[in-house]
Amino acid sequence: MVTVLIDDYPRPVYRLPIHFDMETHVLSLDTFIATTREFENSFESLVQEHIGPDLQFKTLVLPPEEGGFKAVLAWTFTVAGGAIAFLETDVGSGFVEGSTGKTPSEWTKEIGAEVRSIYEDVSGGPSVLSAQNIKGFAACGVLVEATKGFFEKPTSELIEAGIEPSFFPEMFAAKNSFYKTCEEDASVLGVGFNDTHEFPVPREFFQTRIAHLPRDDESVWLVQVVEYVVTSPNWDRYDRKRQWKGRDGNGNVVFFTISDNSFWIKIEQDELVSSHLDKIVAQAAIRRSGARSHEIILLNVLSYNDVHLSDALGENELMELLPENAAPRTGTEDLFERQSSPWFHDADWIDEDDEEPPLLLGP
Repeated sequence: MVTVLIDDYPRPVYRLPIHFDMETHVLSLDTFIATTREFENSFESLVQEHIGPDLQFKTLVLPPEEGGFKAVLAWTFTVAGGAIAFLETDVGSGFVEGSTGKTPSEWTKEIGAEVRSIYEDVSGGPSVLSAQNIKGFAACGVLVEATKGFFEKPTSELIEAGIEPSFFPEMFAAKNSFYKTCEEDASVLGVGFNDTHEFPVPREFFQTRIAHLPRDDESVWLVQVVEYVVTSPNWDRYDRKRQWKGRDGNGNVVFFTISDNSFWIKIEQDELVSSHLDKIVAQAAIRRSGARSHEIILLNVLSYNDVHLSDALGENELMELLPENAAPRTGTEDLFERQSSPWFHDADWIDEDDEEPPLLLGP
């Protein structure tokens, strides 16, 4: 588990060493700068792509220590609401469990207990932190722990757990650069992310941590009619953080957005009725590379809960509605063979009865 320290404010500081296996304790400056920068870039991209401004943090470099060559990074957080919300989503909980083997709930309780204990040691008595503040601090620590696990695991295991490069492209790109830098430095014999002299990623396995990232010209847009059961709608048309969630006819989980303007007008005019599980039929554009579907946009909603909304459009009309610079072609094959996801929802936090909104963490 990441080490929890306390800064002067006081706020938790999550310490994470990047430990290099070397015959001598001499690392080139280029390797030091590149690897620490890419680890920071990976964490920053996780926040930017999936959380946004509701999580604010600083990345620090701590002084060198004895016991091998270590680049010691640390993170402090001031606003944690975004971390809490992200871990309660399917994507967030799936990312944590896929990277670490533990659920957000398990990590939150473990790190939360450590935060509480450290505050009690510092204050010499019971912690004065509210359950909500501990929840926020712990959620931030879970993100650091998950990023560590993301760097340790082979690409194949991450993909098998549902963590696809298409969902976390910048994180995978930063991880690729990290291990390519280590590979180019012959003095680096292995890498670990702890203080022990065990290095879970030896040099001969650097390549297993490098993912193939498709070029833009390897992606293709296919257009076809889809039918989904909606399990989690998003009625905020302008919300760019959360997608609609549903299941296709095979029971596979799908995430999608709806760009059909006439559909949203009917929503605004209260012309549609939503039930517990809604059925939507639409003409969709699906961005695909290889065997995987990466993005689904419902261009023309044909019906909602069996209420007719629109007639089908021709191929040329649909192509005009596709995103700019797309390279579409029509297709009829089943595009959702790989859409099933092991991601799940688990929001069993430290204090389930605490309904407080996320608080500002420290000054």
